[in-house]
Amino acid sequence: MKMKKIKRFPAILWMLSSLLLAACYTDPPKEPVAEPVVEQEPAKDVVGESLIDSSDAVLTEKQCAKTKRRPLAFIEDQQIDPPAVVLGQSFIHDFVYTVCAQSPSQWVSGKLYRKIFFKGKLIHSEPQPFDLKPGRWSVKARIEVPPSAKPGNYSLKTEFVGRAKNKRKIRFMKATEFEIVQ
Repeated sequence: MKMKKIKRFPAILWMLSSLLLAACYTDPPKEPVAEPVVEQEPAKDVVGESLIDSSDAVLTEKQCAKTKRRPLAFIEDQQIDPPAVVLGQSFIHDFVYTVCAQSPSQWVSGKLYRKIFFKGKLIHSEPQPFDLKPGRWSVKARIEVPPSAKPGNYSLKTEFVGRAKNKRKIRFMKATEFEIVQ
């Protein structure tokens, strides 16, 4: 009887050692794969206001410190992205305004209008309370094109009407053309 047990012992030992080795086996370490670096452009459709130049920088650049009729406010630029909009889609309206004021706290309160015209007829007006702040600012908004709009050439007129604390009336306006396509 002892003979049979001794003959089986090497076979059992071989099986146990094989299992032990199999349990200890791991894949070789993998070299880390670097993710490709993709530089992202700033998001074009981020809506809201952002400061471009401070009040002091604008006073120096525009030389409006010499004028007594402050605050002065005007729209510098206006863009629509994309310039050709598909029916039922939206576009980003971005305009840049500048306010030359006597102090950084001299805001101008009023109403901002975004008016859309088709063939000279007003088809959309979106007035909202708005404060102009001293300095140079970019203002972006997403505007939805109504599905009922017709393909063709349109005009977006940005208009601000307000009063400064010194009762000075502030008004500016700028129009930009864009197209609605199917």
